Formats: sequence, C-alpha cells, structure tokens
Amino acid sequence: MKAAQFTLTSTVLAAALALGLAVALGATPAAAGHKPSHSPGGGGGGGGGGGGIVYEATLTGAFVFDSVVVTPNTRENVLRSNTDLLFDIDVSPDSETWFKMFDTCKELWDPGPVEAFFVGEDDWSIHEAGGVRVVFRHIEDQGAEFRFQLIGTEFEFMESFLPELNEVREYSLTEFAITAKSLAGGSGGTKFCRTLGGEFGNPLFLMPSPVTLVITASAP
Repeated sequence: MKAAQFTLTSTVLAAALALGLAVALGATPAAAGHKPSHSPGGGGGGGGGGGGIVYEATLTGAFVFDSVVVTPNTRENVLRSNTDLLFDIDVSPDSETWFKMFDTCKELWDPGPVEAFFVGEDDWSIHEAGGVRVVFRHIEDQGAEFRFQLIGTEFEFMESFLPELNEVREYSLTEFAITAKSLAGGSGGTKFCRTLGGEFGNPLFLMPSPVTLVITASAP
C-alpha cells in the first residue's frame, strides 16, 4: 500500500507541475501570437540575437536594404527578420544587374519588365547553405509569382557563418537562381521559368556586378 500511495502522490504532483507550467507558458507574448512591431525598409523590432548578441544585415548592389535586425535559428544557419522589404529599380545603384537578372525570365513578365516588388517579412531569409544565400519567396508582380536567391559560394566556415560579438562579416553574392510562374488569368496559358544554369543545374552569374551582404554583431 505504501508503494501504491507513493506512486499516486508522485503522479498528482507531476500533473500539478505540468499544469502550472502550461499556464505560465500560455501567459507569454509568444504563445499569444504577439509579434514585435516593424515597418517596411527599417530595422525589425525586438530580439535579433542569440546569446546576448544583436545581428543586423545590410544588402547593397542591385538589390538594397538598409541595416535590418535579423534573428538566428537555434542551429545558427538561418537568419529571419520582422521587416518587410520594398525594392525599386529606380533607386537601385545597379539597375543593369537587376534588369539582366530578371531578363532571364522575360517571357513571363506582363507588361514587364519587373521594376519594383514587395517582400513580406515571412518571405525572405538568409541561409548558410552551400555558402551564403539570401532567399526571397512568394513575390507577385508583373503577371507572375516568383522567387529568387542571391548566392555566394566562395566561403569556408570553421563553425558558424555568423560574426562574433563586435565583428563584421562581408559576403560577395556573385550568382543567382530564379523560379517564376505566370499568374492565373493571363493570356497564353500558364508559363514557367526555372533558371538554374543549364545542363549542370548551377546558378547563373550576376552580371555585371555582385551583390554584397554584410552581417554585424553587437551588444544589445
């Protein structure tokens, strides 16, 4: 009987602790679906670091965004942000590279070419994957939905691609890959474009100039 009573007491105690933990977690902003405030083109709100570090990313070249707070995942191989992005060829310092990249799928753009597009906060990220790449997804513009990646492959990482505290890392993104599909309702049926560098399946080179990604790490 003493063993049975001990088992019953332990079970009740464990259930009570689990209930208390669930209530405590349910009261946090994350569980309530709270997201930090953000604004297009600016630094994302809240967080942004791992281990007491705030990471910020800047992109320059044909595609530009100013310093944006980014947050690593637990494996520290993906960075995401709470910031929407807006790109416009009229303010691009390198409109020639912009135009040549999108010209690879020129048969899809209606009326074309792509001159501006919006990317929501959940639809872009930075990855350590075969080098470093910035990925933009689920973009709708000029009669098509498309995604593209800006890719740099000439890097070797001993541990993480993220900088250490007070360090700055710069990556030259020299290649791209783009996938596009015409939106429903257009003339000529559904069209597809998947540009991955011909028979070898490699990305194409950004021409004439690469895009530069800079990641900085600072104290909160």
